[in-house]
Amino acid sequence: AAMKRSFPTEVIYSRPKGGLVVWVTLPAGVDADDVADKAAASSILVGRGDLFYLDGGGKQNLRLTFGQAGIREIHRGIKVLGEIIRQAIRARRGERRTAPSESLPLI
Repeated sequence: AAMKRSFPTEVIYSRPKGGLVVWVTLPAGVDADDVADKAAASSILVGRGDLFYLDGGGKQNLRLTFGQAGIREIHRGIKVLGEIIRQAIRARRGERRTAPSESLPLI
């Protein structure tokens, strides 16, 4: 419920049927390492997805564990993580708008 309320709609996340892990897939162009670093700076620890793939995949993924967190901590952490992801999406959109266009010669 916290993820549905706090995460941007572009984010995909698993709904575990057991266990203590949720996998998050970030939108294309959002740097999972950057999101993880900013989350850590806000005292929210998330696992970078690429650490759990042997084939070099997982670069758009985060691994969230919730076994030792209380419900209030989970809601606070998801809210802050959602805002970090929103900022990353806005920054990505801004980069696309302000990217210089390639000049073509007139013939």
